[in-house]
Amino acid sequence: MDSEVRLRKGTAMTHAHDTVDHPLPERAEGQILANEHFVDRLSEGSYQAVPGFDGLEQRTFGIWKGTEGRYGMYSMRVVEGFTGTGEVPWHTHSSDQMEYIVEGWIVAEYEGIGTVRLEKGDAIFEHSGNRHRQLEVSQDFVSLQVLIPAEMSTTFYRWDQAGGCFQHATVPHPELTPGKDTAE
Repeated sequence: MDSEVRLRKGTAMTHAHDTVDHPLPERAEGQILANEHFVDRLSEGSYQAVPGFDGLEQRTFGIWKGTEGRYGMYSMRVVEGFTGTGEVPWHTHSSDQMEYIVEGWIVAEYEGIGTVRLEKGDAIFEHSGNRHRQLEVSQDFVSLQVLIPAEMSTTFYRWDQAGGCFQHATVPHPELTPGKDTAE
């Protein structure tokens, strides 16, 4: 028997040593069972443009549906052929965010710690409301981000030269918002 076991859509994962089906202990109260939203597969068109983030695209995972909005997750990457810097203005998010750099690097500035270069294998926690901006990304940049809670909006702060102050605009992310998914 082939020792490599793979999880495939519509099939359960089994092991050669699982010969007896023992009953499981009782579940904790309120425990969410694994469901079809816990597995998210890459497909054609999975990545979409990100409003306000030129040169980047994101893939939103359906995990928020399976966790009732408690957690969200998405991957962000550079658009193929992008030759810009990837600079994004100062902004905040309405959710806490944990970001892990899968490939490449990013240079970002965070209120409180200053400019940071994050490279493959690095991670950062972005507390909701903490202002930050992206300054530069590598051509092979890919990150994985976890949101708590899943529902999130981004508020951008742009300097208004004529007014001599920052103006802000909030962009909702309906693809990350439980109950507002348009791609069911």
